Amino acid sequence: MVTEWSDIKLDVVPYRDTGTYIIQGTDEIQVMLDDHILRAQTMRGSPYIKPFETEMEAWESKLINMQDILDIWLQVQGTWMYLEPIFSSEDIMRQMPEESRNFKTVDQIWKTIMLFVNKDPHILQATEMEDMLKNFNKCNLMLELIQKGLNDYLEKKRLFFPRFFFLSNDELLEILSETKDPLRVQPHLKKIFEGINLLEYSDSLEIIGMISLEGEKVALSGLIRPNDAKGLVEKWLQQVEDLMIKSLQDICMMALGAYYKSERVVWVTKWPGMVVICVSSITWTAEVEKAIQGRKLDAMLDKSVKQIDIMVIKVRGKLLMSERITICALIVIDVHAKEVVASLVESKVTQVEDFAWMSQLRYYNVNNLVNVCMITTTVQYGYEYLGNSDRLVITPLTDRCYRTLMSALKLHLGGAPEGPAGTGKTETSKDLAKAVAKQCIVFNCSDTLDYKAMGKFFKGVASAGEKVLFLIEKSRLEPTDIEMNSKIFRWLSKIGDMLEDSIRAINTKRESVETSLELRVAEFDKLLKEHCKMLTAIEKSVTGNTTEEFKKAHKEVLTLLDLLQKDRTTARQINEEQELLKMVRTNYETVDEMLERLEPFDQLWSIILEFRESSDLWMEGPFKGLNADEIKDKTDFMFRELNQLARKMTRAPGCKMVNDLTRSKLESFRKEVPILQCISNPGMEERHWKILSDELGQDITPNDQTSLKNMLDL
Repeated sequence: MVTEWSDIKLDVVPYRDTGTYIIQGTDEIQVMLDDHILRAQTMRGSPYIKPFETEMEAWESKLINMQDILDIWLQVQGTWMYLEPIFSSEDIMRQMPEESRNFKTVDQIWKTIMLFVNKDPHILQATEMEDMLKNFNKCNLMLELIQKGLNDYLEKKRLFFPRFFFLSNDELLEILSETKDPLRVQPHLKKIFEGINLLEYSDSLEIIGMISLEGEKVALSGLIRPNDAKGLVEKWLQQVEDLMIKSLQDICMMALGAYYKSERVVWVTKWPGMVVICVSSITWTAEVEKAIQGRKLDAMLDKSVKQIDIMVIKVRGKLLMSERITICALIVIDVHAKEVVASLVESKVTQVEDFAWMSQLRYYNVNNLVNVCMITTTVQYGYEYLGNSDRLVITPLTDRCYRTLMSALKLHLGGAPEGPAGTGKTETSKDLAKAVAKQCIVFNCSDTLDYKAMGKFFKGVASAGEKVLFLIEKSRLEPTDIEMNSKIFRWLSKIGDMLEDSIRAINTKRESVETSLELRVAEFDKLLKEHCKMLTAIEKSVTGNTTEEFKKAHKEVLTLLDLLQKDRTTARQINEEQELLKMVRTNYETVDEMLERLEPFDQLWSIILEFRESSDLWMEGPFKGLNADEIKDKTDFMFRELNQLARKMTRAPGCKMVNDLTRSKLESFRKEVPILQCISNPGMEERHWKILSDELGQDITPNDQTSLKNMLDL
């Protein structure tokens, strides 16, 4: 067995551009391990093992240790490979500092182990690394904590912006990793907003409009500055959602006001596609009801036919692509509108309360908001931007589906269209979502769908409230399949209860987040009080006169300075979370005030220590290496700084005294600088030194051992 293992190597390969390695193709090694462990245990049970018992026990222990290492190795490797690209993003590391530190530790351990293994990939030698199993177990525990922290982080982001519930973790992480440059979020917008393909930015990176996949541009009613969100993608995406709804409300009202001021054929080319259909439906509803009350449905039918003829002529002409899509979709709606009027004429409807009219999809403008009605159901128009897309041809069966689904919405029940594949069940439901301008989430059920995924989906639906039209479709499934294999469809009769449970769960989670944040605020307040006491102690401290005492005082200042910088980051994070949770923002101006009070002490000790170190070097070091101009500039700067700091030391008499003492010494040294400038003049030659020496009656010519102190003494 030992001979067989001597040539077995791990397949170690480089992993991307990480500078480290991974192992692959371990299936045969694992099978061989299982076989040899079994053989070793069988041999140990033999009555003839006594002469080899010690050796056999060691070998069996080695094999079991190899198996344990390989199992945990592969487990750690899989998790590390998943998390490595996530924590390679600086944005994610900034938003998850604790998990980032833990992952950095794991990453270092992983790289150390793989570097060792890569040098000698023989499995017997590779698994002999000291504490290898212990380190892998440590990494595995840390990776579990990191994944838990990551899931909590994503859950918090989803609570802040409910549309994130409909994205996978990987998709959400891709978006959250692009916090610095809002333009890099552009490729992911389609996953969040059904009709927005791109956002239009100004030169100063302000969002000014929306662009659909078809190229239609819709201006926003205001400006959004993503950089003001300070890296919180969910914050400015929520602003995009809110402003999208407001902008479409404004545009709809403006288009409605302009409808009768120009010819319809010209009007349709001036507004976004979904606005054209919405406003056209509002005017059609008003005109039909007026015709019913005035007994003029025949004239309304003629008008509908003429409108279609005009649009058909228009669409045959030269148009922009976006205009053609808009008019084609409008023709589909107009044709159905004409058929509705024809049926009303045939039924001889004379009252707006007649079921033949009440059962149609009708649009009303109520206080500048659009309501969509059908029978007894009234749904507020969602103003979700859906782009400039085609519309489904509306048949009598489509109308029946609409009536059923709209009634289900009123009763808070699910809709379940039934029929063979490809007959338009999903498309009909999606078209109804377009009709009421709400986001439609299509979720394909499969055997991989578990209760956790559905729970996340229901949370998203509950968080979005009436902004989402919810549909579960079941087709091509036998009753036994539904009963035996799918927990999901057994919930159909309880969807209302589940949505209420989701709302309660979200509220509970939100309350939990708020409670946790309040506890953090309370703990942070205590911490700030401690740091304030430390600052007061520094201000009142009396320092000795030795360099070591100055260094100790400076170290205390630097320690508190580092703590206050962390406090500033924590305060900003707390305020951001409070803002997202719409809680009262806590005022942490005291952090900046303490930093402002502490910074002079950092400057004071830095200058004092620098002067002490430099003056010793200038006075005791080689005279020939001195640059008088640099020394003058440096001492002048230090003197000016100490003068300014003296005015800020009103609360610290001890430090002010040290400042004054240092200024006095600095002033004394500055008086010697003009002499230094004279005697260190590059023009001083040997003959000049001889003249000076003769004049003074002693040799003052500098040599390699001469210092500034020697020269000044002379």
